[in-house]
Amino acid sequence: MDENDIKTQVEHIRSEFVEFVKEIMFGRLGAADLEAADLYHSLETYFRMREKAGVDIQATFQAVEQKNESRGYYLNDSQAIKSHTKP
Repeated sequence: MDENDIKTQVEHIRSEFVEFVKEIMFGRLGAADLEAADLYHSLETYFRMREKAGVDIQATFQAVEQKNESRGYYLNDSQAIKSHTKP
């Protein structure tokens, strides 16, 4: 995988995050929801790129979920979405 592709995707993620924060700061939650969805899709693209490069993304998410669970982040399911891992 070309490192420039990853850098380009990371820049896209940053740009979407900035747009999301702007909408939040202006109190435009509907627009922020759209920007959050854009950000989410940009992150999904990043993970697909990494997966194509041989990274075990499922293991990555499982490790993060285990870490977060040990910190008590999933005691209330309304506080966090748990599991982007594949069954």
